[in-house]
Amino acid sequence: MFRHIDPAPVDRPDWYNMVMKFSRILNVIFALCLFLGAAGYYFWQRGRETLPPPADNGSTVTPSVQPYRNGSYGYGIMVPASWRQSEPVPEFPGRTVFQAPDGSTFEITVTEGSFISPEQFLLDSDRISRTAYEGQPAKRILNSEATVAGGLKTVRRDEEWLAAGLTVKAAYIVRDSLVYTIVALPAADRTQAAESETGKYFSDILSGVTFTDISPP
Repeated sequence: MFRHIDPAPVDRPDWYNMVMKFSRILNVIFALCLFLGAAGYYFWQRGRETLPPPADNGSTVTPSVQPYRNGSYGYGIMVPASWRQSEPVPEFPGRTVFQAPDGSTFEITVTEGSFISPEQFLLDSDRISRTAYEGQPAKRILNSEATVAGGLKTVRRDEEWLAAGLTVKAAYIVRDSLVYTIVALPAADRTQAAESETGKYFSDILSGVTFTDISPP
């Protein structure tokens, strides 16, 4: 009869343990910077002069749209023609931001990560956010649902960003090694994305997202 023998513990050198610990710290810092960067961009945007709001003439006609395609990250969306694309921020090459006439913003941020589903990404992200705001939770999940966008599994949420005092609409998609984070932020004089133009068109834009081959740089 064979007897099971547990393998002897591996004695890792000190430098190996230090490298693994440093790698985990870097992953936490990166995820935290991604979350706080979006909130920081909101406050920076609030300080800028925003476009005048569109006249409310009671019309329910769907506005004309403009296509946007990002070949570097392989996706395309359709947004209202009145929205203006903000200047890119070199520190966040994967982020694309549109500003609506009422000052609200719509952004897509693409990052790399070894995740196989949006649920797995959010499990890690939510764990970090529990203590991201001075040791306190940085956000609260108001509701969450699984859906499909562009033929890919998607998690859609309403989130309260506690540090900024905002309620935003968000969607998370994982495609190969890329994570697509889509967020609608409210206008400067509001705290609810649902009350802003980008929040009102969030569902339409999400349902029309497409994914294409990634173009070489």
